[in-house]
Amino acid sequence: METLEYYTQQTQFTEPGRHGTALYPDLPGSLEALCSLIKSQLIHPSAVSSFGETLPFGRRSEDGVYSTASEILGGLMRRSSAGLTLERTPAERLILSCRHHAILLTSILRFRGVPARVRVGFCEYVATPESGLWEDHWITEVWHAAESRWMLVDADTCKVDFPRSEFALAGEIWQKSRKSRLDTKLYGSGRFRGVGYVRNNLIHDFDCLIGSEEMYTEGPRLYRLKAKELGPRHYEIFDRLAEETTAETPDTTRLLALKQEYHELQYDY
Repeated sequence: METLEYYTQQTQFTEPGRHGTALYPDLPGSLEALCSLIKSQLIHPSAVSSFGETLPFGRRSEDGVYSTASEILGGLMRRSSAGLTLERTPAERLILSCRHHAILLTSILRFRGVPARVRVGFCEYVATPESGLWEDHWITEVWHAAESRWMLVDADTCKVDFPRSEFALAGEIWQKSRKSRLDTKLYGSGRFRGVGYVRNNLIHDFDCLIGSEEMYTEGPRLYRLKAKELGPRHYEIFDRLAEETTAETPDTTRLLALKQEYHELQYDY
């Protein structure tokens, strides 16, 4: 399957289910409007405190409850049967992370036949200003047909077609860390930072590119291995994952071929 066609296919995580079939056809056309609409359905866990008493007491992250687009849509409809609307109240929204924003946008675009894929990496623009930190972040890469290129879209912060210098793919950071060109302690989330976090985001980014946008708390056996358990073959695979995921146009044929070797390695140690 050609790369662009591959990224129009829904996965178990982006498949919208019956609610999507009913709701998606009437959604706005522009990416800017779609991002605003998604933001009106979801609240990032880090923003909960800013909503004050408009949210019921005790509301917190619901990431583990709604891991797929179908589940997100079902949860929204249970909160309000009005559907995907800009008028949804804070209490009717779901409290979900950047990964879930990206999943929902990717699901909508694929429903329209627009090539889209979730990407995993790090950015400064969601970190505390002047902290120097690059926070774990998941966004969507969308095919710009008129210009024959992929563009970055962040449904969580409503950034559309923004400069690639503002978002570092996990593979890019992995490659730099292998050459000792940066401090990996700047990359991660909260108190969890370092090369292990970079490695796991690399695995997530690769998995997203091969159609498995699993939760950030999940992953293959490689994801759970400690540094002392890694051998030369593991690092060889990680380097190849980084090479393929940072290619100007990641090729699905090469990615899927690497997938088999990557999966076989899970059981070699």
